[in-house]
Amino acid sequence: MHYYFKLHFSRLQRWLRNAGTNPSIALVVGVIVFVLVSKYLYMKTEYASWIYLTIATTTLFRLSDRKRNERLKSIFPAEDYIILRIVENCLLALPFQAYFIYETAFIFAGLLIPIAIILAMLQTKQYLNSTIPTPFKKFPFEFTSGFRKSFWIVGVAYFIMFKAIQFNNYNLGLFGLLLPFLISMSYYQKPEPEYYVWIYTCRPFQFLKTKFATSVLCISILSFLGLLGIAFGFPDQLTTTLVVYLCGYVLLGSMVLAKYSSYPYQMNVPQGLLYALSILFPFLLVVTLWIFYAKSKKTLNMILEC
Repeated sequence: MHYYFKLHFSRLQRWLRNAGTNPSIALVVGVIVFVLVSKYLYMKTEYASWIYLTIATTTLFRLSDRKRNERLKSIFPAEDYIILRIVENCLLALPFQAYFIYETAFIFAGLLIPIAIILAMLQTKQYLNSTIPTPFKKFPFEFTSGFRKSFWIVGVAYFIMFKAIQFNNYNLGLFGLLLPFLISMSYYQKPEPEYYVWIYTCRPFQFLKTKFATSVLCISILSFLGLLGIAFGFPDQLTTTLVVYLCGYVLLGSMVLAKYSSYPYQMNVPQGLLYALSILFPFLLVVTLWIFYAKSKKTLNMILEC
């Protein structure tokens, strides 16, 4: 078990070095960004602890992936597997728990450990093997595969919006409205095989335009009912609601550019930090998007059949 964690730490260091980043510097910068984002969340809403707990739980849930755990079960005995998963989840929950304690949210800090343990003991083989139908079969592949892994988060988003309208909490409603956009951004983290790009016979601009149009249509399918709910629930805030909704489109579109700026590889650490800073400080976003577009155009030119 000790070797397992040591191996993952070594792989992380090697990945950071291959990305052109010093692991020690990346660790320090990562901690600073984590704290700044967390502080920003707590400054913006009184429901930050609930939102933070949702983010932490979602992060932990990703470690319960069926294929990943099947590999672990084939390597470790049953008892060692359970212990390893509990330790793994608790280590991942530790930064969130530490910040809960810093914000004196002791109840939420205490809740994280039981949640981490319960999620570690989930038997992934009990998950349904049937394919979850999606409305995105004509729009491969990001939303088709991504929605099947995170459909429950979309349900959580609509539940949050319902509660926001019920208790007349507009800020909570805006978070619920943006949540489908935020989870959809994660669909673009993993690059597709080059063949899925190569088959397009167009120039980079047309390719990216098609990707933008697809992302707009798919996210609209997921979020439009939420927009109607918030608009009718808070009619006095209609302008702000529409602005926030349009910002969601901008964020998703920026993620498309960020993805193809490093294609066929995943975003490296410097690109990820630049993108995170641009979201925190929107005035940087225009410059960042131009940089990502220039890089996307260069990388796509070498693959597309024009």
